[in-house]
Amino acid sequence: MISLQEKERLVKIVNQSRFPHRPELGRAGYCVITGYFNEKSLLEICNFYSITKEDAEYWWNEFGFDSSMAKPVKKRSNKKEEVLSFIKQNVGEALTPAEIAEACEISMPTMYNFINSNIGYFKKIKRGVYEIVDADEERKAARRG
Repeated sequence: MISLQEKERLVKIVNQSRFPHRPELGRAGYCVITGYFNEKSLLEICNFYSITKEDAEYWWNEFGFDSSMAKPVKKRSNKKEEVLSFIKQNVGEALTPAEIAEACEISMPTMYNFINSNIGYFKKIKRGVYEIVDADEERKAARRG
C-alpha cells in the first residue's frame, strides 16, 4: 500500500505525462494509482475501472509497484478446493490450523471457519492441534462396524 503523499506524487507524474494520441492511457494511470492505493490487484483494477490490461501494466511497471499485488485474490470456492486437496494429501498428520492456513495461503479466520463447518475431516488431539482424517473412510468404517 502507498501513502496519500505518495499517491499525490504519482498523480503529478501522470499529469506531466502527455499522451495526445492515447488519452485513455492517462486515465489508466489514475486508475492504477487509485486501485493500488485501495489494495486491489492488477486484474481487479482492470475489471473495476474498465481499462485494458496493457495500459494498466504500463503504469504498474512505470510506478514500480509490488509484483505480488498483481495477482488476483483467491475466491472462496478456490480456497475450499485448495484446503480439501491439502487435507487429502496429508491424511493422518497432526497439524495446527496455522500450518494448514500457511500451506493453503488463507487467513486464520477462514481456516477456523473451514474447520468448524467441515469437522468430519479433523479429529482434535489437543488444544490447537488436529489430526487430519479421511472422512469417507470414517463413514465407511462406521457403516461396517
